[in-house]
Amino acid sequence: MIVDWPVVPDKRLYLDRRMSKSDIKRAVGEPIRHVFIPQQGGDSIPNSDGVYPLTRSVTGPRVIKFSDRGYGRLAFVHEGTSTCDIVLTIDTKGKASDPQVDYCERPELEKPAIESLLKSDYKPGMVKGKEVPMRASIHLNYGEPESTD
Repeated sequence: MIVDWPVVPDKRLYLDRRMSKSDIKRAVGEPIRHVFIPQQGGDSIPNSDGVYPLTRSVTGPRVIKFSDRGYGRLAFVHEGTSTCDIVLTIDTKGKASDPQVDYCERPELEKPAIESLLKSDYKPGMVKGKEVPMRASIHLNYGEPESTD
């Protein structure tokens, strides 16, 4: 019997994307879901400041510890989900900077969402196995998991 395994374009890319069991449990157990969203396909080429965009060809940053500085507490008082998309830069030390609100379902959540993201801890993005500063959009969702339909 011959099995076709998916082709891994870069072995380092595959290793960078592994999540431990504790990472998965923590992500599933939190009422606040967060995910970095690639902005485009293709190669990731740095801008004049050396900051890479998040594309599908690189390993994006990861949230190691989400620091709830108000986003979750404020979102909790609303029925249903409370989503925000914020673009920010994660440096090679895992620190966030230069946040810009792309979309926030409830305007009163913008400031607490930014505050929470700036105080959170991250694993930096990687290009060919090397940590690099990366500019990316992070999607925050408080409440029920969003459907993928």
